[in-house]
Amino acid sequence: MKEYIAKPGRYDMKKLMLFVMSLICVFAVSTAAYANFNTDMDENNTAVGIPIGGMAGEPDQKICPAGFAVVNNFLGAWQAGDLPAMYSLLDDSVKAGYSYEEASADFKLLEYKDYKISSARKRGDVYEFIISCGSWDFGDKDVKKMIIDGKSFKILMPSKHSPFKASLENMV
Repeated sequence: MKEYIAKPGRYDMKKLMLFVMSLICVFAVSTAAYANFNTDMDENNTAVGIPIGGMAGEPDQKICPAGFAVVNNFLGAWQAGDLPAMYSLLDDSVKAGYSYEEASADFKLLEYKDYKISSARKRGDVYEFIISCGSWDFGDKDVKKMIIDGKSFKILMPSKHSPFKASLENMV
């Protein structure tokens, strides 16, 4: 009985070519996405830094100096455990349905980490600040979004119990 040895055929080459083309497409999309976040955009959708706190230096504070101050003041108050200062940085529309007692209880549950502002951008009437800490290299990267009202320059809360939007799904 004769034994047949499989040789690479046309079908295998098609699979290989499809795989290579897929890699090229992924590389092209990744490069375009990276470039998109490192170029100037129009006044209503300006982006600075890299949204997930990657390889960029410090984000440009000129986009919203008051927003940078609010986010940094909130992070400093959080580190110091200064609950009244944290609450004072919330927008009045948030405070209307969110008492100091409720906010204090929620703020006490937040685990402090040494967050830094990774990027900021204007989106409509608000400013979005991406804050991050840790490292992708060590697997402990944590990324959150804070939203600052463009008129009051105070913190808007995406949910009733947290000043952060933690889902990466809606980061960009």
